[in-house]
Amino acid sequence: MGLVFPENIKKQIADELSNTSEHLHIISAYCKLDAIRFIEDSIKKNIPNKKLMVRFKFDDIISGASDLKVYEYCKQFGWQVYVRFDLHAKTYVFDRNRGIIGSANLTSKGVGLGNQPNCELAYLAPITNEEMMKISSLFENALLMTDDLYEKMRICLEATNANHCDIGDWSDDI
Repeated sequence: MGLVFPENIKKQIADELSNTSEHLHIISAYCKLDAIRFIEDSIKKNIPNKKLMVRFKFDDIISGASDLKVYEYCKQFGWQVYVRFDLHAKTYVFDRNRGIIGSANLTSKGVGLGNQPNCELAYLAPITNEEMMKISSLFENALLMTDDLYEKMRICLEATNANHCDIGDWSDDI
């Protein structure tokens, strides 16, 4: 346990995933499809409780910082996806007792999947029961992504792209 430097973030996440068997909680403001695929491909055992919290702000998706299709992919592999529009945290929690906390978003540049990764820094640390309760409360106070919410977001994005304009935010029903 200790500091995880930029060149080791991908390897450390993969190593932790290979030992995770019950719970995986990922909190990342930005999330890209290739990075969640890396996570799913690195899982070595069936993990029954997989949760992902993302920001999914309108601007994040329009700018390409996050992929809305992450929801479809996660749903296919048994993940619960949560949304918090005020999210900035980046935390990976394995079996509710250890975690990687740092600056690395769940993107190819954040976790070092490509040739030009970001210069991220993280810390691998034990997670106490009290800390896990606080992490769980973040999920409890987030919006659970549903097919209905996803469809509303998708339609809003398509309308914005079709009109070649920036409405600046999600519609009021989101």
